Amino acid sequence: MSTPVDIKKRDAALQERKKQEKPPKSPKKNLAAGGDTRRPPSNPGGGGASSSRAVQAPSDRNRRRPRSEGYVDDADYSNFTWDDWVGRPLPPLIHFAEIPIGPRNLLPFHGRDHFLSTFYPARFVIEGHQYYSVEGYYEAVKIFCNIDVAAAQKLSHIISAAEAKKVARNLLREKRIPRAQIDMWKETQGVRALYNAITAKFTQNEALREKLKATKDKLLVHSYPSDNVYASGCTEDKLRAWAERFAGKAIKIPLYQDLTNIQEYLTPTGAGKNILGYITMRVRAELNAYDTSTDVFARLSVN
Repeated sequence: MSTPVDIKKRDAALQERKKQEKPPKSPKKNLAAGGDTRRPPSNPGGGGASSSRAVQAPSDRNRRRPRSEGYVDDADYSNFTWDDWVGRPLPPLIHFAEIPIGPRNLLPFHGRDHFLSTFYPARFVIEGHQYYSVEGYYEAVKIFCNIDVAAAQKLSHIISAAEAKKVARNLLREKRIPRAQIDMWKETQGVRALYNAITAKFTQNEALREKLKATKDKLLVHSYPSDNVYASGCTEDKLRAWAERFAGKAIKIPLYQDLTNIQEYLTPTGAGKNILGYITMRVRAELNAYDTSTDVFARLSVN
């Protein structure tokens, strides 16, 4: 039987051994084995979608902050200087349009009834398929890229933009597509989808095309506080304060540039990237470059 003295000596020895032992090293994350939870699976559709459409994990620099952190509320744009807002300088060979900043040149838009909205009813055809709004095409491409063509076909006959968005959201939930993957698609392939749809919308609908051209060189901004990627990420009042502060400056919109890396050359507008506004202004500039005396638009029209 152990005596109190023996127990005391044993406990002392155990304490001494613990002091000499080094703490175990934390295991390194095996990125290739999925240790980085921000990396989506290479084939999200379970075999339906091609692996070539796999979305790469965002870098730490571009990682989106969770909505719960209140990005819009703490993005105090009033602390920035103009140099902070301007991103990578435009390469000399990139053509661009200059849009003046100022309260009088600002044209904010929001709401599904505005003709610049992605929800606005506008029929157009892309690659032989008919769509009824920019949102309808955008959601169909999102499902095609992140799930498969069979799932995307479920949106083909939906006329309502709101219904198309709802069906797409439910499909993504059913397939458990990670939010990080959807966000990355939105800022990469989604930008190209948006450009294709907006171009078709205004080239194939004469009345809408003339309304867009009538905005001349106005700074088009999707004014929506809850979206700092496709919209301004702030209220219209804060957007106007931003325009007042930087009045006299100009935003440069790259033209005829591959949309894959277009965000590298965008100047933030308000507290967001305003990608919807940028692409709409780019399409406007490209439409103005056409000779409207030709019948190119008449041949493209679906009306």
